[in-house]
Amino acid sequence: MLVIGIGLLGVYLNEQNFLKLMMCLELSFLGVGLLAILVSLVKLNVYGQIIALVILTIAAAEAAVGLSILVVAYRVNNHISLAELNKLRG
Repeated sequence: MLVIGIGLLGVYLNEQNFLKLMMCLELSFLGVGLLAILVSLVKLNVYGQIIALVILTIAAAEAAVGLSILVVAYRVNNHISLAELNKLRG
């Protein structure tokens, strides 16, 4: 629960840097996955581990999309800022 809280606090406090925001989201996803694994170990079933695997897959896809947006934003603006992402609209 602490890992999830730290990740969500980082998302809440971060206002400028897109890379820090992505790292905090990944930390939250990993915390939820860890919590699902711990619950599955306590309940002695495999469903929590399957859910954790799905969460990790979704987190990897989210990281890939986020990093591609980051690369495009850096090419357009020459810096990474959340305030400048509206320039990427087509």
